[in-house]
Amino acid sequence: MNERNNFILIEELFFKNLNEIAYNYENVIKKIKVLELKGFVILGGDVIKYDGDTVKYTYDNWYFNPDEYSYDILKYSAQKAIDYIEKYNEIDKDCFYSLCVEKL
Repeated sequence: MNERNNFILIEELFFKNLNEIAYNYENVIKKIKVLELKGFVILGGDVIKYDGDTVKYTYDNWYFNPDEYSYDILKYSAQKAIDYIEKYNEIDKDCFYSLCVEKL
């Protein structure tokens, strides 16, 4: 999938009233790394399926509770998100991922 297609798909996900920006596998991994560097905790996220015509939540998700960690919260939250997304991508490569973040 080229960059133009990625941009179009992201726009379609937003315009279909999901009210979320979602990223494909490659872009969500990059986004998580940038957010970690900028001091954002990844609190969780949702998996969104796009089959070319319709967009729907899969009701699969992950979460991170920062209260369970006393140090390296940014690192652990980013790694938990990446681990989940990598495992999910092995099962289904046609999904997008939305993120819930909080600035430290």
